[in-house]
Amino acid sequence: MRSKEFIEKAKRKLNALRKLRRDPRYLKTMGKLKQAGLLDVRDIPAYRGQVFLDEALWAAELEPRIYELLPAILARRPKFFAFFQLPEDLERVVKELKRGHPMTPYHDIAPEKYNQWTSFVGRGSRMPKVMKTFRLSQEDLEILSRLSAKTSKPQSQILRQALRNYANALE
Repeated sequence: MRSKEFIEKAKRKLNALRKLRRDPRYLKTMGKLKQAGLLDVRDIPAYRGQVFLDEALWAAELEPRIYELLPAILARRPKFFAFFQLPEDLERVVKELKRGHPMTPYHDIAPEKYNQWTSFVGRGSRMPKVMKTFRLSQEDLEILSRLSAKTSKPQSQILRQALRNYANALE
C-alpha cells in the first residue's frame, strides 16, 4: 500500500515537471542557449529571438545548469539576455568575474564552477582582460609612445610583450 502511494506521488511530480518544461519561458531560454552552443539539449529547437533575464532565472529553477552559465554570460556577453537591472546577488558575482577574482557562490554553485565558463562564453576563447592602473613617469610615457609609433603596435601590447620577455628572462 505504501509503495503505491509513493509511485502515484512520483507520477504526479513527473507530470507537473513535464508541464513546466513545455512552458515558453523554459523553451525559449534553453533554445537560446542551444543556439549559442552553450547547452546540448535534444528535444528543444534552437531559438534566435530575445529572451528576458527573468525568463532565464525562472527556467534556471528547472535546469540548474543555467545558474552555472548565467554569471559568465552576463560578464562576457551582457546583451545575450534582455534586462533592465540585475538582481543584487547576480550583479555582485558578475562584477567579481569582470575583475577576474570570483569569490562569492551563486545559488550554491562554487566560483570555480561558474568561472570555468568565461572562456567559452565570450567571443573568441581568450579570458577577459582586467583593468589595472599604473603610474608611469613622463620619460617612461615618451619611451612607450616612441616604441608604439616605431612598431605600429598599441601601447598595451608593447607592455604585455615587455612583461612576458622580462618573465622569460627571469626563468
